[in-house]
Amino acid sequence: MGAPVWISAPSITLTPGNGELGYTITASDPVADSYDVYYIEGSETDGAAIKAGGTLIASSPLTGTISPLSNWQIYSFIVTAHKTGYADCDSLSASEMPVVPLANAERRFVKVGGAGSGTTWEDASGNIQAMMNELASGGGEVWVAAGKYVPGSTRDATFTLKNNVKVYGGFPAGITDATPQAFAMRERNARFNTFGIISDASCETIMSGDIGNNDTYAADSGLLTANYLDNVYHVVTGANGAVLDGFTIKGGYAFGSALENKSGGGMNNYYSSPVLTNVTIAGNQAVDGGGMVNSNSSPILINVTIAGNQVSSFGGGMVNSNSSPILTNVTIAGNQALNGGGGMYNSESSPILTNVTIAGNQVSGGGGGMSNTFSSPILTNVTIAGNSSSGMYNYSSSPILTNVTIAGNSGGGMHTFYPDSSPSIRNSIVWGNTGGNVFIEYCTPTWTNSLVEGSTWDTTNWGTNSGGTCGTISTNPFESAIPAAPTTGGNYQLKAGVIGAIDAGSNALYFDQAMPSDWNVKTGLDWAETLAKDLAGNTRKVNNIIDMGAYEKQ
Repeated sequence: MGAPVWISAPSITLTPGNGELGYTITASDPVADSYDVYYIEGSETDGAAIKAGGTLIASSPLTGTISPLSNWQIYSFIVTAHKTGYADCDSLSASEMPVVPLANAERRFVKVGGAGSGTTWEDASGNIQAMMNELASGGGEVWVAAGKYVPGSTRDATFTLKNNVKVYGGFPAGITDATPQAFAMRERNARFNTFGIISDASCETIMSGDIGNNDTYAADSGLLTANYLDNVYHVVTGANGAVLDGFTIKGGYAFGSALENKSGGGMNNYYSSPVLTNVTIAGNQAVDGGGMVNSNSSPILINVTIAGNQVSSFGGGMVNSNSSPILTNVTIAGNQALNGGGGMYNSESSPILTNVTIAGNQVSGGGGGMSNTFSSPILTNVTIAGNSSSGMYNYSSSPILTNVTIAGNSGGGMHTFYPDSSPSIRNSIVWGNTGGNVFIEYCTPTWTNSLVEGSTWDTTNWGTNSGGTCGTISTNPFESAIPAAPTTGGNYQLKAGVIGAIDAGSNALYFDQAMPSDWNVKTGLDWAETLAKDLAGNTRKVNNIIDMGAYEKQ
């Protein structure tokens, strides 16, 4: 017998509890004889994928509970109905994605103007730092409603994160305990656009260094422009295991007489490795590290924008010293430096960048996008474009670039020198950089399955061609013309029909990369799933062979 004609599909109601999830199935019409219920941890909503990789709830009762569950993970469900005598028992499905609250969490609530104990939204505190301090001994969460918060009234005030305390912003300003589910974590507006300007200002939650409440910022770039001389040195100071999620960090001014007050206007991490997700760091200034400075620290940054920060020396967006931060889905754009590293400056550091855009940064010295000194960063699916002067500067450094696009930079694409520099460039494209694409002095980079703009492969000036389809390309391979730097404009996705770049990379060089040590554990992401997407979030491999550059032609 064929499949029945269902009048209405089965449905499922999910009830979150502390560390558990209840479900109730409402039968379809005609009533099925039995049901199978599958669930999977994650955001996957495709029924076949859930059934292939998910967990089958035994006996499939109409009501039940699953536990234990991970905290603040999304769970996808699929229900399939069976009817005796029908061959097709897989004809219907339904799915939901609940958010499971943290079990037995110590939690505090903060609102602008709040004067309460912080134990409920109705009795919210107005002091983020006080609430973090209360939880410091055992960990917990601080939930913060939209608005602007300053850490104190003196320049040395800072929001000092606490070990293992998680701080979440992006809740509506008018939230109350009566708001449905007290406004679930996943419903916060904690995401921003790629260049530091908030997509929905109604839920912007700001950690600000603006003590005088009179700062002004450039509307186009987010740069701090006036009334900032009395601002705090560091808006945020890091801590191990701390989480900061859903905030804008702005208005730090790290120009002080003491050495420790000269770096990290937005955030200062010293022997500390917090986790930042859904955060924008914009409109900060410092001598070094306008947006962030990491010293002997390895913070995790996911879905973060660092834009519109300025320094008088190194690292407009970020400085890393003896540090190994992990950046995933990050944009570093429109930052400015004087001496080096408009976007990022690395000294004896090994940051790991995956799916990162470094664009429109400026420097008077070298490395408008990134400057490396005695460092070995690892870049995968990265675009370094529209920076001035130069995209990447390597001094005694050996970065590994896999599927990287270096294009549209003024002052050159990549400058590498000294014998102990040995960059490895794989599946990458260097094209359209004014002032030259590649400068190599006293060292020999290794190129594999890559393209450089030019008429011939220049082993004298470019380094060693280790094989594959290394070569040159003389016409623009990208979707748009190359705009003049500095700019965050330009479309660096490959246009159709680009011979030598589309379906010309090495699958093994990309997909067989060793996962960085403890990367999955540290980020909470999956290395293989991350590599499955290009910089735009599209499928990374089309037609069975990976493309060169940061984007896959769809």
